[in-house]
This record gives sequence, structure tokens and C-alpha cells, in this order.
Amino acid sequence: ARAHCRPVLQDVDCDKLVRFYTQLRKESARSGGIVIAVRHLESLIRLAEASARTQLRSHVRNDDIDLAISVMLRSFISSQKHTVAAGMERKFARYLNLRADIDELLLFVLDRLFNDAVEEQRLTRRAQGLADDMSGFEIEIPCALFEDRAREHNCYELGPFYKAPSFAAHGYTRDEAANAITRVAR
Repeated sequence: ARAHCRPVLQDVDCDKLVRFYTQLRKESARSGGIVIAVRHLESLIRLAEASARTQLRSHVRNDDIDLAISVMLRSFISSQKHTVAAGMERKFARYLNLRADIDELLLFVLDRLFNDAVEEQRLTRRAQGLADDMSGFEIEIPCALFEDRAREHNCYELGPFYKAPSFAAHGYTRDEAANAITRVAR
């Protein structure tokens, strides 16, 4: 199947690559480091297409481009002199810290789903004449629901998020057998 998979880069996606290339070229010329050339832009495109090909997709998504930019930038920065590399890391931190931003967004989405589920349980208990204090109750969120919400925010690869320290630090656990995410209400 991979032999016949040829992902296509859309025009909209090209704009992001061109903006990044322009910024990196300007910064590399200004800082006196190795100069960025057109071949680097071509490599970015090939990296994004390769990322899509590993998933057997017919088109390149935003996360493929972000991965390509991150890989290229880390490689380029590591080839610079130490002083130049430190300045470039600060200047392009938003491209390098992408995983942390995605994890933060996913935690926000998951927290919202959790709070909605707690409120729903509280209202159900109140309607049944039970105490509406949910402290200590385990709340379960279906993974499919969370993954749908994540896709609405263009987050497709959730494996790293489930293994991230921040996932467990917020009290979440993933029950693969039940295909659900659980957390105890406080």
C-alpha cells in the first residue's frame, strides 16, 4: 500500500512552509550561521509528505507540516555554533515547543469533558433525590468522544498525549479494555 501512496500538499499548507522558510532564512543570514537554501524548503515538503505517507494518507495535514518544521529546525539549530544556536532556539521556540502546546490544548479539552460529565452526574443524582456531592466518584469519559473533540482541534495523534506526564499528573488514567479515560472527582 505504501508503494502506491502519494500524499499531496495543498496550497494552503504551502503558505505555512513558505512563512517558516522566509523567517528561518532571514534569521540565518542575520546571525551569521549556515545560510538556508531552497533545498531546505524542498526537504521540508518531502518530510511533510513522508509523515503523511507513514499514515497512508492521500493528503498532507497540518500536523505533518508541524512535524517537518520541528525536525528541520532541530537539525538546523544543532548544526550551528553554540551562540547562534541558543539565539535561534529562543527565536523559534514556538516551533520547537509544539508538543507541549498540543498537550496543553488536549488537557483543556479533556478537562472540559470531565467537568461536563461531573455536572451531568450531579444533576442525575439530584433528580434521583441523592446527594449531589461527587467527591470520590470515578468519572468515565469514552475515548471516542475525546478523540472526536481532539480532531475538531486538528489533533490526530493522541498516543504521545496518553503517555505524557501531564496526563497522569492531572489524575487521568486510560482504561484500554473499556476504551475510556477515567478520573476521580474532587
